[in-house]
Amino acid sequence: MTADVREFKGNFKVNSERFTVEQIKGWMYEIVGAGKADWIGDGVIKLNQI
Repeated sequence: MTADVREFKGNFKVNSERFTVEQIKGWMYEIVGAGKADWIGDGVIKLNQI
């Protein structure tokens, strides 16, 4: 499974809470840093299988 930050629009909303693209990018860095995903492109990560 991949996640591409370009798919998120500004002020992404989940359960009535809004998130910026910068917040989402920060979470992507944390996910990669924890070894749960790898960068496969600019702003694109591929989640590792568990």
